[in-house]
Amino acid sequence: MSTKTACLFASIVLFSFQLHAQTQKAYRCGNTYSQIPCPGAVTVDTADGRSKAQKEQTDNATQRDLRTANSMEKARIQQEESRKRANTFSNVNMEKQAARKKAAEEKAAPDKANPATKKKPKKPEYFTAKKPAEPKQKKNEPVAPAGGTAPGTNAGVSAQK
Repeated sequence: MSTKTACLFASIVLFSFQLHAQTQKAYRCGNTYSQIPCPGAVTVDTADGRSKAQKEQTDNATQRDLRTANSMEKARIQQEESRKRANTFSNVNMEKQAARKKAAEEKAAPDKANPATKKKPKKPEYFTAKKPAEPKQKKNEPVAPAGGTAPGTNAGVSAQK
């Protein structure tokens, strides 16, 4: 329970003591109540109809409810704090695990955008001769036959006529 609720209980207790002490009359004027009579006002009995034992029992119950409310509020606040600490602890652990996983992934697979982080192939212990690589051919270029002209040209057609 909140502090507002505790204050409400305390004010009810104090108000009940004041009502018992009051001997003033109250008047009902329509839907409102007042200590000053109005035309057509109805007198309202404000005397407490309870016996002294009943009033004491009610006051004791109010005090007990107030103590219960305060203890419940303290328990709720402690639970909220322990949940908050647990969430903070688990969030920190999750962040540490994510950082470890990311570091392991970076170690296992070097960054493709940064050539400096690529692993260079290991040089063989002994010299090995290799054939030079052939130049790559573009996709749109036609390949010329070994002894003639490139396909699609008119050079071969004019010679036959």
